[in-house]
Amino acid sequence: MKNLRIYFLIWMLLCGPVFGANDYSEAINLEALYTFESYGGSPDSPLDTSGNGLTLVPNYSGGSPTDSATAKEGLVSALSAQPTSSRFQKSDANLTATFPGKNATSNRTFSIAGWFQPHNIASASFGSAVSKWDSTGNKRSWMVGWNDTGTERFSTFIGYNAGASTEIFANTLVATITFQWYFVVYTYDGGTKDWRIWVRDDDASTDYDATGTGSEVMNIEDADFIVFSRDTDHNANFIGLIDELSVWSRVLSLEECIALAGGTFGASSAGNFIIISKDFWKNFFQDGIDGRWRMAA
Repeated sequence: MKNLRIYFLIWMLLCGPVFGANDYSEAINLEALYTFESYGGSPDSPLDTSGNGLTLVPNYSGGSPTDSATAKEGLVSALSAQPTSSRFQKSDANLTATFPGKNATSNRTFSIAGWFQPHNIASASFGSAVSKWDSTGNKRSWMVGWNDTGTERFSTFIGYNAGASTEIFANTLVATITFQWYFVVYTYDGGTKDWRIWVRDDDASTDYDATGTGSEVMNIEDADFIVFSRDTDHNANFIGLIDELSVWSRVLSLEECIALAGGTFGASSAGNFIIISKDFWKNFFQDGIDGRWRMAA
């Protein structure tokens, strides 16, 4: 029993817990992180990490734009409960210079990641979860959401042809289920036009990785950055929950997708991945075989 205690102590000191929260403190090219936990003195202004804080655009007939009963990360998640619900928004002019799709830049390479729980969608329609997209005046840049084309899937769009046209990418490997959490990562390389939609079904602990190469050059426009909608009139809202939403000005790797979904991204997880010698495990299990794990009577 003494040896078992020693082994357990070594394991806890060196490895720590297997699962934990992501650590973004040393994240490279992280443009924004929205956990919807911190409001900076106002419930209408969730903060992020780098100056791209959002403002609540009220259009809500009762209730709160957050949900504490089913939060995926922390204490609350963001909630859009109906087609005319509130949304979080920031104008293009107030986004930082390296934000994906910012007007008068060439910022075409980016990643969007976060937890999404879809609730409902009208048949053959689309719910925009995160976007820099305004159909008015053909200001289409990029959009991530939930699409129903007979089968409900997470899909992404880019605008091209001066914002007048649309190219769609979809993860056809997974048919989503309502009121279930999914971790979704959309990556787009503005140079090669390569895209990825990586989805983790949290209930089934199953990953679905869809990749491809687009045909068109993504449009850059001065459309607002919006969470839960697109356009300027609350059009095509995503109905459901969003949590731990991050925006990056680079392509996340597959390994980073997996780490973010598993809560092991960043410096806090460094201690979770160490090499323990085979002699350690040999002695550990031999102690069990020899009966040294048994507690004294």
